[in-house]
Amino acid sequence: MLTKTLRTLPSKENVSECECRYPQTRSGMRAFLETFFARHFFQVQDSLLQTDMLSALVASIRRGRLNIADIGSGPAVTSLAVLDMLSALHNLNKLHPISVRIILNDTSPVCLQIGLQMLKLFIRHSSQTFHDIQIHTLNTAFPSNLYQWKRTTNRFGTFDLFFLSYILIPLKEELKYAEIQEGIEIFRQYCASHATGLILQDKFRESLIRTVGRNLRALTEKATLQQIVYDKNNSNDRQIYNYYRTIIS
Repeated sequence: MLTKTLRTLPSKENVSECECRYPQTRSGMRAFLETFFARHFFQVQDSLLQTDMLSALVASIRRGRLNIADIGSGPAVTSLAVLDMLSALHNLNKLHPISVRIILNDTSPVCLQIGLQMLKLFIRHSSQTFHDIQIHTLNTAFPSNLYQWKRTTNRFGTFDLFFLSYILIPLKEELKYAEIQEGIEIFRQYCASHATGLILQDKFRESLIRTVGRNLRALTEKATLQQIVYDKNNSNDRQIYNYYRTIIS
């Protein structure tokens, strides 16, 4: 899926660091995917294995319905990680196919375009897991789009899982801490009683995510992942990196 997507994207030459982290062009998207896809994907899956998040996911599987809010979705890496985990749990336990609704929220058109493209590629090869899956997009910035989230809830039902992945930096550039807290707390009104949320942030913004987590009365913790990349010569490059997560339940 990732390889097929990269084949459709141009060279990443002359892409700035900012464009790599928050892509607005197709070349910037290539740089983002090559640099951050695997790291971000496994951060989400590692977090899904934590007790509160796993309980919410399993409860949704048993009900046969899962609604996902992917706020600051970028190219939908978070949603892909959830679907991949969902597919693994489904196959392991031989469960009935479930209904899934995903709402991708990003202001970058190329992020939404590539996100939809990769999700459709994944779903095409996981048809036995899902009997009905719908993906919708919102292209206005959170939290000024809360009225749209409310309308979405009225249409599809409350959310079971919600994610804010690497969105705190742009939020803090526009909002005060109290405004970020208020936006998230209002959004939680559109979630089911069992819903769980996840905020992810890199190790360089510890104070930012800890302050947001403390304001939301949620635990923020440092997590460590090890990534081993094998090249064509069957040698490997071992990388250990840290990140921070806040789980809201």
